[in-house]
Formats: sequence, C-alpha cells, structure tokens
Amino acid sequence: SDYNIRIFDTDLDPGHQAFPAPIEEIEPLFKEIASQSKSDHRFASEIQDCLLERVFWILLSHMPENRLAPAFRKISSDQQFLNRLEKIEHRNSTKRLTLDELAEFMEVSKSTLAKRCSELLGESPSHYLMRGKINAAGTLLATTNKSIKEISFDFGFQNPYHFSRVFKRFTSHTPTEFRNTVELGVFDRVATNVIVARSSRMNRGIHLFSVPPSTPWQKISSD
Repeated sequence: SDYNIRIFDTDLDPGHQAFPAPIEEIEPLFKEIASQSKSDHRFASEIQDCLLERVFWILLSHMPENRLAPAFRKISSDQQFLNRLEKIEHRNSTKRLTLDELAEFMEVSKSTLAKRCSELLGESPSHYLMRGKINAAGTLLATTNKSIKEISFDFGFQNPYHFSRVFKRFTSHTPTEFRNTVELGVFDRVATNVIVARSSRMNRGIHLFSVPPSTPWQKISSD
C-alpha cells in the first residue's frame, strides 16, 4: 500500500531512531494540544490532529537525512519538487513563462523537468503551466466582473479568441458559459484544490490532510 512507507532506514538500529527534540518548537504545540483536549469546540479533535501532524513534521525535519529510508527520502524530494513548482507557477501565472525559464527557476535541466512532471503529475511542464493559468482565470471569471478580454490579456493570451479556445479545451466550457454556469450555482463552489486532483498519483502517504479549496469549480479535467 502507498500508505505503508517505512520512515527509518532498515539498517538503522532503534537507538539511532532517537535524537534531541527541538523543545522550543514543539513545547508550545503540545500545550495547545492539551488545551484543545479540554475544549468542547466542535473542531477540537481536528485541531489536535493538525497540531500533532505539525509536531511530526518538525521532528522529522530535524532528523539526520541519512537515517531516513530511501523511499521516504524520495517522497520528501518529490513533495519539495511539487511545492516549489506550484509556488513558481503561482508567482508567474500572469506571465509567459518559457520552459527554459521554468527549468532555471527549478534548478534542473529541461529533460529532468519534463521527466519529473510526467512522473508526478502525469502531464508536461507546458500543460501544467497552462492549467495554472486556466485555474487562475477561472477564479477571476467566477469572482470578479472583469471582462473576458481583460482576463485574457491578464494571463498573456494573444487575444480573447485564443483564450476561449484554450479555456474550453481544459474545462469543456467557453469562458462565457463557465461564468454563466457559476452564476447559476451549477458548479460546486466548495471545491477540491485542482493541484490535489491532478497530482493524486504522487499522494503516497505524506499528505495527512487535504489542501483547502482555491478554485470555484469541483475540478478541471486533466484530459
């Protein structure tokens, strides 16, 4: 199972699985956990879970890397890659970012970038970047009164017709249809983050909680 992943190296004896805890970081968290355990707040147990997850990752971040199992190090590396890729895509969603520029920002070769995107996301880097633009554009369509022409230029499309063709390819709706449908409440506005939807294949046990919603539709097709 993807959720049964060894954390420590198989050759590591139990004595080396212990290490000094960063008490200044985790003590306030344990105090908050204790406080939440006495609370009758309806989300107290969920808050405790989140705090415990944070304690877990703080402890692991202080663990010497050579004590961790290779598979776990691989997953951590994959997650770091995706986190960095997502941040770069968000910062540059209104720009015409080239693959050369993206590879440079990621500090990898174009071939490595293409390979890892294919492995982790099931799509090419250019497809990933365009999906990011469509996600962001869809949010503007659903939450602002900006014209389609304005939005198309905001995200670097050649013209509104080019934007409409690409938008429909990703969503099966033209921008106008999408905006009208959202206004009618057909799309679920409490949505699953599209990053989770498109990268579920790499969700190998290190995500304990889902990512909060950031788009106004249920999900965009990965076709």
